Amino acid sequence: MNIRTKLTVLFCSIVAFILVVFSISIFYFYSLYREKDFFDRLDKKAHKTVELLFQLNDVDAKVLQIIDKYDLQTLFDEEALILDTKKNEVYKTLNNKMVIDTSLINQVILNKKIETKDKSREVIGLSITANAQIYYVFISAIDKYGLEKLNKLELIISIGCLLSILIVFFAGYYFSTKALEPIKMVVKQVDTINVSNLNMRVQAGTGNDEIAQLSATFNKMLERLEESFAMQKNFVSNASHELRTPLTSIRGNIEVTLMQSRTNEEYQAVLHAVFEDISRLTKMTNGLLELARITSLGTKLQPEPIRIDEVLWQSKDEVEQKNKKYKVKLSFENFPEEEEALVIMGNESLLKTSFVNLMENACKFSSNHTSEVLLVVYEKYVKIVFIDNGVGIKEEDLPHIFEPFYRSSSSRQMPKNHYHSQRSN
Repeated sequence: MNIRTKLTVLFCSIVAFILVVFSISIFYFYSLYREKDFFDRLDKKAHKTVELLFQLNDVDAKVLQIIDKYDLQTLFDEEALILDTKKNEVYKTLNNKMVIDTSLINQVILNKKIETKDKSREVIGLSITANAQIYYVFISAIDKYGLEKLNKLELIISIGCLLSILIVFFAGYYFSTKALEPIKMVVKQVDTINVSNLNMRVQAGTGNDEIAQLSATFNKMLERLEESFAMQKNFVSNASHELRTPLTSIRGNIEVTLMQSRTNEEYQAVLHAVFEDISRLTKMTNGLLELARITSLGTKLQPEPIRIDEVLWQSKDEVEQKNKKYKVKLSFENFPEEEEALVIMGNESLLKTSFVNLMENACKFSSNHTSEVLLVVYEKYVKIVFIDNGVGIKEEDLPHIFEPFYRSSSSRQMPKNHYHSQRSN
Protein backbone atom coordinates (compact mmCIF):
# COMPACT_ATOMS: atom_id res chain seq x y z
CA MET A 1 0.00 0.00 0.00
CA ASN A 2 1.51 3.32 -1.07
CA ILE A 3 1.57 6.48 1.04
CA ARG A 4 -1.27 8.10 -0.90
CA THR A 5 -3.62 5.20 -0.18
CA LYS A 6 -2.49 5.03 3.46
CA LEU A 7 -3.14 8.74 3.96
CA THR A 8 -6.53 8.46 2.29
CA VAL A 9 -7.59 5.46 4.36
CA LEU A 10 -6.30 7.02 7.58
CA PHE A 11 -8.01 10.37 6.91
CA CYS A 12 -11.25 8.65 5.87
CA SER A 13 -11.18 6.41 8.95
CA ILE A 14 -10.70 9.34 11.32
CA VAL A 15 -13.48 11.38 9.74
CA ALA A 16 -15.78 8.33 9.57
CA PHE A 17 -15.19 7.63 13.25
CA ILE A 18 -16.00 11.25 14.15
CA LEU A 19 -19.14 11.20 11.98
CA VAL A 20 -20.37 7.90 13.43
CA VAL A 21 -19.79 9.03 17.01
CA PHE A 22 -21.50 12.35 16.31
CA SER A 23 -24.46 10.66 14.59
CA ILE A 24 -24.90 8.08 17.36
CA SER A 25 -24.77 10.89 19.92
CA ILE A 26 -27.50 12.82 18.08
CA PHE A 27 -29.68 9.72 17.76
CA TYR A 28 -29.16 8.75 21.40
CA PHE A 29 -29.91 12.17 22.88
CA TYR A 30 -32.91 12.68 20.62
CA SER A 31 -34.20 9.27 21.73
CA LEU A 32 -33.85 10.34 25.38
CA TYR A 33 -35.62 13.61 24.63
CA ARG A 34 -38.50 11.80 22.85
CA GLU A 35 -38.93 9.41 25.77
CA LYS A 36 -38.87 12.18 28.37
CA ASP A 37 -41.29 14.29 26.35
CA PHE A 38 -43.72 11.37 25.95
CA PHE A 39 -43.64 10.53 29.67
CA ASP A 40 -44.37 14.21 30.41
CA ARG A 41 -47.43 13.98 28.15
CA LEU A 42 -48.54 10.80 29.94
CA ASP A 43 -48.10 12.59 33.27
CA LYS A 44 -50.25 15.51 32.13
CA LYS A 45 -52.84 13.08 30.75
CA ALA A 46 -53.04 11.28 34.10
CA HIS A 47 -53.64 14.49 36.04
CA LYS A 48 -56.20 15.68 33.50
CA THR A 49 -58.11 12.41 33.75
CA VAL A 50 -58.23 12.55 37.57
CA GLU A 51 -59.26 16.19 37.44
CA LEU A 52 -62.16 15.48 35.09
CA LEU A 53 -63.25 12.41 36.98
CA PHE A 54 -63.09 13.57 40.59
CA GLN A 55 -63.01 17.35 40.62
CA LEU A 56 -65.81 18.01 38.13
CA ASN A 57 -68.93 16.60 39.82
CA ASP A 58 -71.06 16.56 36.70
CA VAL A 59 -68.77 14.21 34.79
CA ASP A 60 -69.17 10.50 35.43
CA ALA A 61 -67.02 7.62 34.27
CA LYS A 62 -68.99 6.75 31.15
CA VAL A 63 -68.99 10.33 29.94
CA LEU A 64 -65.25 10.51 30.57
CA GLN A 65 -64.72 7.34 28.55
CA ILE A 66 -66.54 8.91 25.62
CA ILE A 67 -64.54 12.15 26.01
CA ASP A 68 -61.27 10.20 26.01
CA LYS A 69 -62.30 8.27 22.94
CA TYR A 70 -63.01 11.33 20.83
CA ASP A 71 -60.49 13.71 22.37
CA LEU A 72 -58.14 14.97 19.67
CA GLN A 73 -55.32 15.16 22.21
CA THR A 74 -55.74 11.52 23.18
CA LEU A 75 -52.50 9.61 22.67
CA PHE A 76 -52.27 6.76 20.17
CA ASP A 77 -53.71 3.52 21.58
CA GLU A 78 -54.05 5.17 24.94
CA GLU A 79 -55.17 3.12 27.93
CA ALA A 80 -55.93 4.43 31.42
CA LEU A 81 -56.65 2.65 34.68
CA ILE A 82 -57.42 4.21 38.08
CA LEU A 83 -57.37 2.19 41.32
CA ASP A 84 -58.24 3.15 44.86
CA THR A 85 -56.15 2.33 47.90
CA LYS A 86 -57.82 -1.07 48.13
CA LYS A 87 -56.69 -1.76 44.56
CA ASN A 88 -60.26 -1.71 43.31
CA GLU A 89 -60.89 -0.43 39.82
CA VAL A 90 -62.36 3.08 39.82
CA TYR A 91 -62.02 3.97 36.16
CA LYS A 92 -60.68 2.58 32.92
CA THR A 93 -60.84 3.64 29.30
CA LEU A 94 -62.88 1.86 26.66
CA ASN A 95 -61.28 -1.29 25.25
CA ASN A 96 -58.73 -1.21 28.02
CA LYS A 97 -56.46 -4.26 27.92
CA MET A 98 -53.96 -3.01 30.50
CA VAL A 99 -52.95 -5.54 33.14
CA ILE A 100 -51.21 -4.09 36.17
CA ASP A 101 -49.51 -6.57 38.49
CA THR A 102 -49.13 -6.11 42.20
CA SER A 103 -45.38 -5.32 42.06
CA LEU A 104 -46.06 -2.31 39.84
CA ILE A 105 -48.72 -1.01 42.24
CA ASN A 106 -46.34 -1.46 45.17
CA GLN A 107 -43.70 0.58 43.36
CA VAL A 108 -46.19 3.41 42.85
CA ILE A 109 -47.17 3.27 46.53
CA LEU A 110 -43.49 3.40 47.51
CA ASN A 111 -42.11 5.91 44.98
CA LYS A 112 -45.27 7.96 44.16
CA LYS A 113 -44.29 7.79 40.47
CA ILE A 114 -42.84 5.20 38.11
CA GLU A 115 -41.99 5.18 34.43
CA THR A 116 -41.58 1.90 32.58
CA LYS A 117 -41.90 0.25 29.20
CA ASP A 118 -43.90 -2.72 27.99
CA LYS A 119 -42.50 -3.60 24.57
CA SER A 120 -43.41 -0.59 22.39
CA ARG A 121 -45.71 0.96 25.01
CA GLU A 122 -44.65 3.50 27.61
CA VAL A 123 -46.37 3.20 30.97
CA ILE A 124 -46.55 5.76 33.77
CA GLY A 125 -47.89 5.13 37.25
CA LEU A 126 -48.80 7.96 39.64
CA SER A 127 -50.13 8.35 43.14
CA ILE A 128 -52.62 11.28 42.98
CA THR A 129 -54.77 12.71 45.76
CA ALA A 130 -58.31 13.84 44.83
CA ASN A 131 -61.26 14.58 47.13
CA ALA A 132 -59.12 13.64 50.13
CA GLN A 133 -58.61 10.20 48.66
CA ILE A 134 -55.46 8.60 47.20
CA TYR A 135 -55.75 7.01 43.78
CA TYR A 136 -53.24 5.05 41.75
CA VAL A 137 -53.37 6.14 38.14
CA PHE A 138 -51.79 4.15 35.30
CA ILE A 139 -51.59 5.58 31.77
CA SER A 140 -50.02 3.76 28.81
CA ALA A 141 -49.78 4.60 25.13
CA ILE A 142 -47.63 4.19 22.04
CA ASP A 143 -45.62 7.19 20.85
CA LYS A 144 -46.40 6.44 17.23
CA TYR A 145 -45.37 9.78 15.80
CA GLY A 146 -42.29 10.13 18.00
CA LEU A 147 -41.06 6.65 17.05
CA GLU A 148 -41.72 7.38 13.38
CA LYS A 149 -39.63 10.55 13.65
CA LEU A 150 -36.92 8.59 15.43
CA ASN A 151 -36.86 5.98 12.65
CA LYS A 152 -36.72 8.69 9.99
CA LEU A 153 -33.89 10.39 11.88
CA GLU A 154 -32.03 7.06 12.00
CA LEU A 155 -32.45 6.66 8.23
CA ILE A 156 -31.35 10.23 7.51
CA ILE A 157 -28.30 9.92 9.75
CA SER A 158 -27.29 6.58 8.19
CA ILE A 159 -27.57 7.85 4.63
CA GLY A 160 -25.85 11.11 5.57
CA CYS A 161 -22.93 9.23 7.19
CA LEU A 162 -22.46 6.98 4.17
CA LEU A 163 -22.56 9.89 1.73
CA SER A 164 -20.23 11.95 3.91
CA ILE A 165 -17.73 9.08 4.19
CA LEU A 166 -17.76 8.62 0.40
CA ILE A 167 -17.23 12.34 -0.17
CA VAL A 168 -14.44 12.39 2.41
CA PHE A 169 -12.78 9.36 0.77
CA PHE A 170 -12.67 10.90 -2.71
CA ALA A 171 -11.73 14.33 -1.33
CA GLY A 172 -8.95 12.76 0.76
CA TYR A 173 -7.70 10.78 -2.24
CA TYR A 174 -7.65 13.93 -4.38
CA PHE A 175 -5.89 16.11 -1.83
CA SER A 176 -3.38 13.40 -0.87
CA THR A 177 -2.55 13.05 -4.56
CA LYS A 178 -2.02 16.79 -4.82
CA ALA A 179 0.02 16.88 -1.62
CA LEU A 180 2.32 14.05 -2.75
CA GLU A 181 2.94 15.39 -6.25
CA PRO A 182 6.14 17.21 -5.14
CA ILE A 183 7.43 13.97 -3.63
CA LYS A 184 6.69 12.14 -6.88
CA MET A 185 8.63 14.88 -8.65
CA VAL A 186 11.55 14.37 -6.26
CA VAL A 187 11.49 10.60 -6.82
CA LYS A 188 11.39 11.11 -10.59
CA GLN A 189 14.36 13.47 -10.49
CA VAL A 190 16.36 11.28 -8.13
CA ASP A 191 15.74 8.28 -10.37
CA THR A 192 17.60 10.03 -13.20
CA ILE A 193 20.71 10.74 -11.09
CA ASN A 194 23.61 8.31 -11.35
CA VAL A 195 27.40 8.32 -11.15
CA SER A 196 27.75 10.11 -14.47
CA ASN A 197 25.55 13.10 -13.58
CA LEU A 198 26.06 13.71 -9.87
CA ASN A 199 26.13 17.43 -10.66
CA MET A 200 22.34 17.40 -11.07
CA ARG A 201 20.22 18.82 -8.27
CA VAL A 202 16.66 18.19 -7.11
CA GLN A 203 14.16 21.00 -7.56
CA ALA A 204 10.89 20.62 -5.61
CA GLY A 205 8.79 22.40 -3.06
CA THR A 206 8.40 26.11 -2.47
CA GLY A 207 9.53 28.26 0.40
CA ASN A 208 10.34 26.51 3.66
CA ASP A 209 7.90 23.61 3.47
CA GLU A 210 8.94 20.03 4.25
CA ILE A 211 9.37 19.12 0.56
CA ALA A 212 11.75 22.04 0.05
CA GLN A 213 13.70 20.98 3.15
CA LEU A 214 13.85 17.41 1.83
CA SER A 215 15.14 18.66 -1.52
CA ALA A 216 17.74 20.87 0.16
CA THR A 217 18.91 17.98 2.35
CA PHE A 218 19.12 15.64 -0.63
CA ASN A 219 21.05 18.24 -2.63
CA LYS A 220 23.55 18.57 0.22
CA MET A 221 23.97 14.81 0.19
CA LEU A 222 24.53 14.93 -3.60
CA GLU A 223 27.19 17.59 -3.09
CA ARG A 224 28.98 15.36 -0.60
CA LEU A 225 28.68 12.38 -2.92
CA GLU A 226 29.95 14.39 -5.88
CA GLU A 227 32.89 15.63 -3.84
CA SER A 228 33.58 12.12 -2.56
CA PHE A 229 33.49 10.61 -6.07
CA ALA A 230 35.74 13.39 -7.39
CA MET A 231 38.23 12.80 -4.59
CA GLN A 232 38.09 9.07 -5.17
CA LYS A 233 38.63 9.51 -8.90
CA ASN A 234 41.52 11.89 -8.29
CA PHE A 235 42.93 9.55 -5.65
CA VAL A 236 42.87 6.52 -7.96
CA SER A 237 44.32 8.48 -10.86
CA ASN A 238 47.20 9.95 -8.86
CA ALA A 239 47.85 6.80 -6.85
CA SER A 240 48.07 4.69 -10.00
CA HIS A 241 50.45 7.22 -11.53
CA GLU A 242 52.62 7.35 -8.42
CA LEU A 243 52.77 3.55 -8.17
CA ARG A 244 53.46 3.09 -11.88
CA THR A 245 56.62 5.24 -11.81
CA PRO A 246 58.74 3.08 -9.42
CA LEU A 247 57.39 -0.13 -10.95
CA THR A 248 58.35 1.05 -14.44
CA SER A 249 61.78 2.06 -13.17
CA ILE A 250 62.31 -1.35 -11.53
CA ARG A 251 61.22 -3.19 -14.64
CA GLY A 252 63.40 -1.01 -16.89
CA ASN A 253 66.50 -1.51 -14.75
CA ILE A 254 66.00 -5.28 -14.68
CA GLU A 255 65.33 -5.51 -18.43
CA VAL A 256 68.43 -3.48 -19.30
CA THR A 257 70.56 -5.52 -16.90
CA LEU A 258 69.38 -8.84 -18.38
CA MET A 259 70.23 -7.79 -21.94
CA GLN A 260 73.92 -8.67 -21.37
CA SER A 261 76.34 -9.74 -18.73
CA ARG A 262 77.45 -7.09 -16.25
CA THR A 263 80.26 -6.61 -13.81
CA ASN A 264 79.73 -6.94 -10.08
CA GLU A 265 79.87 -3.19 -9.68
CA GLU A 266 77.16 -2.73 -12.32
CA TYR A 267 74.95 -5.39 -10.72
CA GLN A 268 75.39 -3.72 -7.36
CA ALA A 269 74.48 -0.34 -8.87
CA VAL A 270 71.32 -1.81 -10.45
CA LEU A 271 70.36 -3.58 -7.20
CA HIS A 272 70.91 -0.34 -5.30
CA ALA A 273 68.64 1.52 -7.75
CA VAL A 274 66.01 -1.22 -7.50
CA PHE A 275 66.26 -1.14 -3.72
CA GLU A 276 65.64 2.62 -3.71
CA ASP A 277 62.63 2.18 -6.00
CA ILE A 278 61.27 -0.59 -3.79
CA SER A 279 61.78 1.54 -0.68
CA ARG A 280 60.01 4.39 -2.39
CA LEU A 281 57.19 2.04 -3.43
CA THR A 282 56.90 0.63 0.10
CA LYS A 283 56.75 4.08 1.62
CA MET A 284 54.12 5.13 -0.89
CA THR A 285 52.03 2.00 -0.26
CA ASN A 286 52.18 2.53 3.50
CA GLY A 287 51.11 6.11 2.96
CA LEU A 288 48.16 5.01 0.86
CA LEU A 289 47.12 2.46 3.45
CA GLU A 290 47.40 5.05 6.21
CA LEU A 291 45.34 7.50 4.14
CA ALA A 292 42.69 4.85 3.54
CA ARG A 293 42.63 4.04 7.25
CA ILE A 294 42.20 7.68 8.22
CA THR A 295 39.44 8.14 5.64
CA SER A 296 37.60 5.06 6.87
CA LEU A 297 37.73 6.26 10.48
CA GLY A 298 35.80 9.42 9.57
CA THR A 299 34.00 10.86 12.57
CA LYS A 300 34.83 7.84 14.74
CA LEU A 301 38.10 9.47 15.88
CA GLN A 302 38.04 10.18 19.59
CA PRO A 303 40.43 12.92 20.79
CA GLU A 304 42.56 12.17 23.82
CA PRO A 305 44.97 14.27 25.93
CA ILE A 306 48.55 14.26 24.58
CA ARG A 307 51.77 16.17 25.24
CA ILE A 308 52.37 18.16 22.05
CA ASP A 309 56.09 18.68 22.73
CA GLU A 310 56.64 14.93 23.09
CA VAL A 311 54.93 14.27 19.76
CA LEU A 312 57.21 16.85 18.10
CA TRP A 313 60.35 15.25 19.61
CA GLN A 314 59.22 11.81 18.46
CA SER A 315 58.52 13.13 14.96
CA LYS A 316 61.94 14.82 14.83
CA ASP A 317 63.73 11.59 15.83
CA GLU A 318 61.82 9.55 13.26
CA VAL A 319 62.65 11.95 10.41
CA GLU A 320 66.35 12.09 11.28
CA GLN A 321 66.56 8.30 11.64
CA LYS A 322 64.97 7.67 8.26
CA ASN A 323 67.36 9.97 6.43
CA LYS A 324 70.72 10.86 7.95
CA LYS A 325 70.97 13.93 5.70
CA TYR A 326 67.88 15.53 7.21
CA LYS A 327 68.17 17.82 10.23
CA VAL A 328 65.26 19.20 12.25
CA LYS A 329 65.80 22.15 14.59
CA LEU A 330 63.14 22.27 17.29
CA SER A 331 62.71 25.45 19.35
CA PHE A 332 60.14 26.78 21.84
CA GLU A 333 58.61 30.15 22.63
CA ASN A 334 56.62 31.09 25.75
CA PHE A 335 57.45 27.71 27.20
CA PRO A 336 55.19 27.23 30.25
CA GLU A 337 56.29 26.31 33.73
CA GLU A 338 53.37 23.92 34.19
CA GLU A 339 53.25 20.79 32.04
CA GLU A 340 49.44 20.93 31.77
CA ALA A 341 49.75 23.88 29.37
CA LEU A 342 51.42 21.53 26.84
CA VAL A 343 48.59 19.00 26.96
CA ILE A 344 46.07 19.25 24.09
CA MET A 345 43.18 17.10 22.89
CA GLY A 346 43.89 15.21 19.66
CA ASN A 347 44.87 11.95 17.99
CA GLU A 348 48.51 11.24 18.62
CA SER A 349 49.02 8.90 15.66
CA LEU A 350 47.55 11.28 13.09
CA LEU A 351 49.32 14.32 14.51
CA LYS A 352 52.62 12.49 14.41
CA THR A 353 52.04 11.45 10.80
CA SER A 354 51.29 15.06 9.87
CA PHE A 355 54.35 16.41 11.67
CA VAL A 356 56.64 13.82 10.07
CA ASN A 357 55.33 14.64 6.59
CA LEU A 358 55.76 18.39 7.11
CA MET A 359 59.28 17.94 8.49
CA GLU A 360 60.32 15.59 5.67
CA ASN A 361 58.96 17.92 2.99
CA ALA A 362 60.68 20.91 4.58
CA CYS A 363 64.00 19.05 4.65
CA LYS A 364 63.53 17.58 1.16
CA PHE A 365 62.87 20.91 -0.53
CA SER A 366 65.47 22.90 1.45
CA SER A 367 68.91 23.30 -0.07
CA ASN A 368 70.58 22.42 3.22
CA HIS A 369 68.05 19.63 4.02
CA THR A 370 67.18 21.38 7.26
CA SER A 371 63.79 22.15 8.74
CA GLU A 372 63.02 24.54 11.57
CA VAL A 373 60.04 23.89 13.87
CA LEU A 374 58.83 26.48 16.36
CA LEU A 375 56.35 25.66 19.14
CA VAL A 376 54.58 28.72 20.58
CA VAL A 377 52.45 28.17 23.70
CA TYR A 378 49.54 30.53 24.37
CA GLU A 379 47.01 30.57 27.18
CA LYS A 380 44.29 28.62 25.38
CA TYR A 381 46.06 27.07 22.40
CA VAL A 382 49.44 26.24 20.89
CA LYS A 383 50.86 27.18 17.50
CA ILE A 384 53.40 25.14 15.56
CA VAL A 385 55.39 26.81 12.76
CA PHE A 386 57.26 24.73 10.14
CA ILE A 387 59.98 26.68 8.28
CA ASP A 388 61.95 25.57 5.23
CA ASN A 389 64.34 27.16 2.73
CA GLY A 390 62.87 25.43 -0.31
CA VAL A 391 60.53 26.09 -3.19
CA GLY A 392 57.53 28.23 -2.34
CA ILE A 393 53.90 27.64 -3.27
CA LYS A 394 52.04 29.87 -5.66
CA GLU A 395 49.00 31.64 -4.29
CA GLU A 396 46.68 29.89 -6.76
CA ASP A 397 47.97 26.50 -5.55
CA LEU A 398 47.27 27.17 -1.85
CA PRO A 399 43.60 26.00 -1.94
CA HIS A 400 44.82 22.57 -3.14
CA ILE A 401 47.44 21.85 -0.49
CA PHE A 402 45.11 19.45 1.35
CA GLU A 403 44.24 17.44 -1.77
CA PRO A 404 46.02 14.03 -1.89
CA PHE A 405 48.82 13.78 -4.50
CA TYR A 406 48.37 17.36 -5.70
CA ARG A 407 51.59 18.75 -7.21
CA SER A 408 52.29 22.44 -7.60
CA SER A 409 53.48 23.63 -10.96
CA SER A 410 55.83 26.10 -9.30
CA SER A 411 59.53 25.26 -9.57
CA ARG A 412 61.21 28.59 -8.78
CA GLN A 413 63.20 29.09 -5.60
CA MET A 414 61.79 31.30 -2.87
CA PRO A 415 63.20 32.61 0.41
CA LYS A 416 62.04 31.27 3.73
CA ASN A 417 58.52 29.88 3.55
CA HIS A 418 56.35 29.35 6.63
CA TYR A 419 53.64 26.75 7.20
CA HIS A 420 51.48 27.13 10.27
CA SER A 421 49.53 24.51 12.15
CA GLN A 422 47.27 25.44 15.10
CA ARG A 423 45.63 23.16 17.64
CA SER A 424 43.36 24.33 20.46
CA ASN A 425 43.88 23.13 24.01
